[in-house]
Amino acid sequence: MRYLASRLLQAVVVVFGVATVMFFLLRAVPGDPAAVIAGPNASPATIAALRAEYHLNQPLLAQYGNWIASLATGHLGTSIAYQEPVSTLIGQNFDPTLQLLVAAVIIGTAIGLALGVIAATHRRKTADVVVSAFTAGTLGMPAFWTGLLLLLVFAVKLHWVPSGGWANVLTSPAAGLRTLVLPAVTLGLGVGVVQARFVRSAMIQALDGDYVRTARAKGASERSVVWKHALRNALLPLVTITGIQVGVLLGGAVVIEEVFNRPGLGSVVATAISNRDYPVVEGVILVLVAAFCLVNLLTDVAYSFIDPRIRR
Repeated sequence: MRYLASRLLQAVVVVFGVATVMFFLLRAVPGDPAAVIAGPNASPATIAALRAEYHLNQPLLAQYGNWIASLATGHLGTSIAYQEPVSTLIGQNFDPTLQLLVAAVIIGTAIGLALGVIAATHRRKTADVVVSAFTAGTLGMPAFWTGLLLLLVFAVKLHWVPSGGWANVLTSPAAGLRTLVLPAVTLGLGVGVVQARFVRSAMIQALDGDYVRTARAKGASERSVVWKHALRNALLPLVTITGIQVGVLLGGAVVIEEVFNRPGLGSVVATAISNRDYPVVEGVILVLVAAFCLVNLLTDVAYSFIDPRIRR
């Protein structure tokens, strides 16, 4: 409990620090939210009224103090463009992003485990060379480019899946999976190839261990040696890199949702940035940072279940 309390305190400090940096960086971006919302033909009086309504005419430190005070009460502010509470916008667009992230983690982990184990058990052979070439090539390809290629092949040419949109997997499983598969594969592929490299290295080290030689000497099958003995000891690096890669997934979701015309927090924050909608950008990023800190905390807790020695 003391460890968890310490980590939670660290997470609060991190979120507060990110929120502070984000607040001042957003104000440094050129552009006036009131002028953007009012439109190009708005009079100076209209723009001034909007600035006063959203307290944009106050000194920067005063705006920061008001925002921190609002956060302390659990209020993320009101969207300048949508005229709705930021928490409402986040709640309306949270499910598509959450389903995309969960599916991407599952697909990425499956790809990482499969490729890593294949490369490690066929070290310096053709399969290892092919996996290494595939992971190197995929790492050098931007996620949006991978998404566009998948759209061209599976949506435009083959018509297997729609090119965009969203359906809730929980209420409409068939339609939801058809709209989810391409974005999830695009997002998960980048994570999977990174995991594959870590799994390969960890598996090679585990397969060279004394306990593996002992298991083989006792007559254990090769499948048991690989999946029961070596893989379990190679899971710690996988858990570590998965926790870190969640941050990559959160950032990549912004791009992927735009490429696939998919609703979610990514599309909301992209629109908010173009509209200089400060409260929405701040609220969404704050939620994403908090989610990243929570995932890393759960990752640390998961270590003790994988390796009992850590509990001691």
